[in-house]
Amino acid sequence: MTPIEAFIQQAGHGRSLWRPIAGLALILLIWALMLIPVALVFIALYAVISGDPSAALHRVMTISVGGGPIDTMFILGGFSGLWLGVMAAGRWLHRQKFGAFFAPIPRLRPAAFLKGAGLGLACATLSALPVIFLVDDIRPGLEPARLAVFLLPLILLIFIQASAEELVFRGYLLQQLGAWSRHWLVWALLPSLLFGFVHYDPALPDGGGYYYVVAAVLMGLLFAAVVRRSGTLWSSIGLHMAINLFGLTMLGAEGVMSGTQMWLVGKSDLALAMKLDIVSISALLLLVLSPLGRFLGPEVR
Repeated sequence: MTPIEAFIQQAGHGRSLWRPIAGLALILLIWALMLIPVALVFIALYAVISGDPSAALHRVMTISVGGGPIDTMFILGGFSGLWLGVMAAGRWLHRQKFGAFFAPIPRLRPAAFLKGAGLGLACATLSALPVIFLVDDIRPGLEPARLAVFLLPLILLIFIQASAEELVFRGYLLQQLGAWSRHWLVWALLPSLLFGFVHYDPALPDGGGYYYVVAAVLMGLLFAAVVRRSGTLWSSIGLHMAINLFGLTMLGAEGVMSGTQMWLVGKSDLALAMKLDIVSISALLLLVLSPLGRFLGPEVR
């Protein structure tokens, strides 16, 4: 049995398409409801810091993707509801233990996580190089001293966000769709297309919203390929977290979860930067699918 077959085999009550559809709806419902307590925590913390409860309420009502460190951390924290959503869908619709979404044998896989994180750091660094040399509009963002103040909570929140997305798209959907059909077009491509769709941003100039979708679809395929190699979600969580950590602290894009990066690509060159990202992601996907990707293979038990 291959690693991906062992991973998909964990899906409870497989081969019925209505269950993952109902499960996805349940996950989204719980995620939406969980935004309320996250917002209340944010309001309470901001009220304590500012000493003005009314200003805190106004602040949470004006959150934006480019509003600064506080806005970014609030958005990242909002992903925590997806954890509860996947847990509820697995238990109530599939009679599946939560740990089975991570690996056939539910336990922490630090080696798999670190392999994915190392690959992600290398990918993000190499992707940034052509952007630095070919893009003209790169401007300074958050000062390093101020970033240091937010760094530890930011790392924790990026882990929450990256692992939540992986749980939904490469844990829940990949397993459930894979149980329905073992063809990669179903268990890898369909979740990746959905992953790309939810990243569409019509506000990005020069077709940047469409390039963002293409990059996200390719990224989804990359994460699925890593799970296929390793047979565990921990490797794709490490990869996803490392890429997002680099993109949210080092070099990011103006208006795309911007506010915590030390450097930003301006909107005038955003489309070019995303085209370069598409090339880099495609190259990494080919690397993982090639024989060189075997280093991501499962641990020997």
